[in-house]
Amino acid sequence: VLEHIEDDARELADAAARLRPGGRLIVLAPAHQWLFSPFDAEIGHHRRYTRRSLAAVAPAGLERLCLDYLDCVGVCASLANRLFLRSAHPTVEQIRLWDRLMVPISMRLDPLLVRRVGKTVLGVWQRSA
Repeated sequence: VLEHIEDDARELADAAARLRPGGRLIVLAPAHQWLFSPFDAEIGHHRRYTRRSLAAVAPAGLERLCLDYLDCVGVCASLANRLFLRSAHPTVEQIRLWDRLMVPISMRLDPLLVRRVGKTVLGVWQRSA
């Protein structure tokens, strides 16, 4: 829920301070500010992230294990919502379509695209053992 927290860098630093040696900090957040929509505003998002902006708020002293995008098909759906639907609330049918069709397709395509396209950014950092 990092996108809901105003001082995201401080929150990540606090979380990192609680990690034991070998512990991991895992962040899954909405990607790309250009996809920010009424839905984001309605549910209290302060921002969306890119790989670069998430890396910029990552705590010092941790080893980065992963910084990738996920859900390549979701980018198209999110862009369509932002440009055309402008909906602050997805319908049940839209959620079902995303869960049953788009996510499975993304799970197959994401590795083929080397996880460089997606509506979600995943960051994983580890404290030294």
